[in-house]
Amino acid sequence: MNLIFNEDSKLEDINKAFQQHFPFLKIQFYEDKIDQLAHKEVPGDPIKDYSKTIHDVLHARINCSISMNGHTKVKNFEKNWIEDAGIWVQVFRKSGKIWLQTTVTDEMTLSEINHLGEEMNMPMGKDELPDIHEQE
Repeated sequence: MNLIFNEDSKLEDINKAFQQHFPFLKIQFYEDKIDQLAHKEVPGDPIKDYSKTIHDVLHARINCSISMNGHTKVKNFEKNWIEDAGIWVQVFRKSGKIWLQTTVTDEMTLSEINHLGEEMNMPMGKDELPDIHEQE
């Protein structure tokens, strides 16, 4: 399945479409930045205003499709964004009330880390005690 968008698509709408398939994941979009030492584009600051459109971010016209197949590895999904759309993204996984950047799990597929997020957000049963680790 593909995530289809154009220059008029809002970042919040793209993220909502992604989260319909992977409810325990989200996409963080980043501004472009030039690395003066390497003389190349690198991800800059996170974009905070998700009401922005793709055109607001890229200042260009675009009609694009990114595969979000559950078998796609996170690193490939992120790489496809910069190669195909010219936008830096990072996948985050929900863990309780916080979102974790998926750098350690980039070799896992979107479905695998979504499932991991689901497990991390399951309520504990009444009879289960939380794990407590003493400090030595």
